[in-house]
Amino acid sequence: MEAKNILVFRTNGFAGKWQIAKESPVLGFALYDVVCPVIVIKKIVFEASQAFTLMHELGNVLLHRASWIDDDNDFQSTQGKERDANIFAGLVLVPDHFLNEIDDDLRPEDVTQFHTWLSPSARLWGVSSEVILRRLMDMGRLPRDTYLAYRQWRLANPYVANEQRGSRVYRHREPKHIFGDRYVRTVLDALSTQHITLSKASGYLDGLKIADVHELERHYARS
Repeated sequence: MEAKNILVFRTNGFAGKWQIAKESPVLGFALYDVVCPVIVIKKIVFEASQAFTLMHELGNVLLHRASWIDDDNDFQSTQGKERDANIFAGLVLVPDHFLNEIDDDLRPEDVTQFHTWLSPSARLWGVSSEVILRRLMDMGRLPRDTYLAYRQWRLANPYVANEQRGSRVYRHREPKHIFGDRYVRTVLDALSTQHITLSKASGYLDGLKIADVHELERHYARS
């Protein structure tokens, strides 16, 4: 996406100016621009959920060419432009040839077993079980009330709602997750060629301490 001039940011998982507060229902937003749109997604414990948010926001950029702010309710919408973005995200993450591998005859009657049923495919494709179920529903292979029953169970399940606190051992790598690889390399290249000072580099890299800037340089030198 960044190669197509769409800037992607993932907010910091720690307290700070780059964080979307954990209590906020906002999961992501898009700032539309003809030349260089921006997509921001909230860092949460599940990578697969972040992937869906990212593709949903990309759908808003490509389909609607407008800026959007999305919370969890928008990702469940079944009407209007939010529905279009959800369908787009589902098609990108679980294309038809993936979905054809799901055997409906093996679907459990108990929705609490859906996660176990779909986990192998979900892990292989890097998506959540819910995205697969949403695609099955959109294709008419799963009744909507069954999907909603699964979703109600998932939201009530403690391990889904549980947020994890991260470690700051890898503080020096946080700018890479926040701003993206290209941005960080540009700053470090400017520093190495003395186009900017170490102090400015620190400011551009989310206020990293000087020692962390040097550690980040070593990290990139090894990669």
